[in-house]
Amino acid sequence: MAASPVRALLVSSLLLLGGCASVSTESKDELPRCPAFPGCARVTWETGDETGAAWDAVVKYLESRPNVTIVERLPNYVHAEARTERMGFVDDVEILRQPTKIVARSASRIGISDLGKNRQRLRQIEDAMRLLNGFD
Repeated sequence: MAASPVRALLVSSLLLLGGCASVSTESKDELPRCPAFPGCARVTWETGDETGAAWDAVVKYLESRPNVTIVERLPNYVHAEARTERMGFVDDVEILRQPTKIVARSASRIGISDLGKNRQRLRQIEDAMRLLNGFD
């Protein structure tokens, strides 16, 4: 008997989520722009910080969140999966460190509207970064 499409999707999802975060010496240069639908948010935070303190605060915040799993980590880039609390949808969060700024993107994997969740998530990350390091 063939496996149902739902079961196959569940098994493949579990296999994808089963890996741990990787650390590499590679780098990324840019994050993709958001498509023209409301389920994606992208911001740039001018930190003026060349020491990496703002970057460290962002990574520390992501690591501390119970609904966030870091799936890729490079010296200047983090890709995390954030699971929404009520429905369990997975959103992709990408953060890129540049010399004096941080670019962040949060996007829904499915659906058209996220009811502002991705923009709210980026505000929470920014608030944590500024609180931990006193950036204005």
